[in-house]
Amino acid sequence: MPRRARPTTYLYFFFFFLVAQFGTHATLLTMPYFWDEVGSTIPAAQSVAHNGLAHTPTVSLYVAAVWKIFGASELSTRCAMLLLSAIALLGVFLLAIELCGSLQGAPAIVVAAMMALSPWYFGQSILAQSAMPATLCMVYGLWFYLTGRHILAGASLFGLLWVLLSSQPAIGWGQVEPPRIPDYLLTAGRRFVSLFFANFHFLATIGVLMAWRSDRLNRTRWKVAGAVCGVYFLSLCVAGPVLDRDLLPVLPVFYTAAVVGFYSHAARWRIALPTAMLCGFLAGLWIAPPWWPDALESSLAMSDFSDMQRMTAAYLEKNAHGGVVATAWPLSAVLTQPRLGFVDQPLHVLRLHDLSSTCLRTVNKGDAEILVRYSTGWDPPGNLLAWNRVTRWFGRRYLGYQLSIEPDEIEQRLGLHLTASWQKRGNWVEIYAK
Repeated sequence: MPRRARPTTYLYFFFFFLVAQFGTHATLLTMPYFWDEVGSTIPAAQSVAHNGLAHTPTVSLYVAAVWKIFGASELSTRCAMLLLSAIALLGVFLLAIELCGSLQGAPAIVVAAMMALSPWYFGQSILAQSAMPATLCMVYGLWFYLTGRHILAGASLFGLLWVLLSSQPAIGWGQVEPPRIPDYLLTAGRRFVSLFFANFHFLATIGVLMAWRSDRLNRTRWKVAGAVCGVYFLSLCVAGPVLDRDLLPVLPVFYTAAVVGFYSHAARWRIALPTAMLCGFLAGLWIAPPWWPDALESSLAMSDFSDMQRMTAAYLEKNAHGGVVATAWPLSAVLTQPRLGFVDQPLHVLRLHDLSSTCLRTVNKGDAEILVRYSTGWDPPGNLLAWNRVTRWFGRRYLGYQLSIEPDEIEQRLGLHLTASWQKRGNWVEIYAK
């Protein structure tokens, strides 16, 4: 593909990526709204017409525009985000071509495949969250700059800034507390581990080091891309909360550098290492990490979680009989907001900050007739954070980890007993009532 291809060539690759995105996400097209969609972007999109556009996340404006044409539904939302992800994937492919230069063997296709199957990108391709429009602005901003279209590059990077600033409530930008050096160092460390080691990224790090040794990264285009991604990464180190999806805009450059390293050495490396990464990405979509809790939004477990939230809401709507339901967010939100599609009428809910023992002590006997306890992430049996007091304290203090309420505590303190429960691939729900 030449540096300046004909428009029909771009169109061909766009349709290829569009079909691939819809094909790999076909079973998720009607998935109920999930996690931060419930707390931020979907309510913001629903209120655009009533409250104006001020401080509305960019992705919410986009979703609201799609709803105006095709109607508000999970299906139209998912299709809108998949369209956006296909456009972004085309940008990843084009940027990889520019960065790889004269490297032979279609490395840009490998980069696009790695990006599409990355658990972070796979999850954000279907979710109405700000990571995908931010990634789109980043890749096209860099591509326009490297191809000499500086005005379009400036507009794209301005769009990136707009996406980030308009999404402050969703991603935590602008919520920086007064400097506490240990917390900032820990945040930077978590970002560093997530980008360079987690989710089979340690293989990509090996590729980047291989590319560095080959001196292929010592070129102007790489210095520009590296500088932009470096500034973005450093800015995340002083913003919270720490979410893996915030790093999505830097993945195209990171993966491209890794592929350059793979392709710069013997043929066995250009086959074995990318294949191992792709297999690891696919495994990560289905299999929970054995020793470390992980977010649901980077796996197919997010669909199970949303389905079980809807199942729980339907059960409570039928059986609560006007009683007060004690539970934590996001279930506490969907039970009180019928417009999110989980219930027809709002239920009476006692909102808990979380489902930990500490929070349970704030609830008195008689405050609620029903308590719903459920998993909020992949918490594997060998979880190292639950190992002993020291690891539990560290996880609670710095990583937001909380041990869930134990059934015995619920029975002793609130006088409630287990009446219903279900589980699916690591997700579980337990309903306690009198």
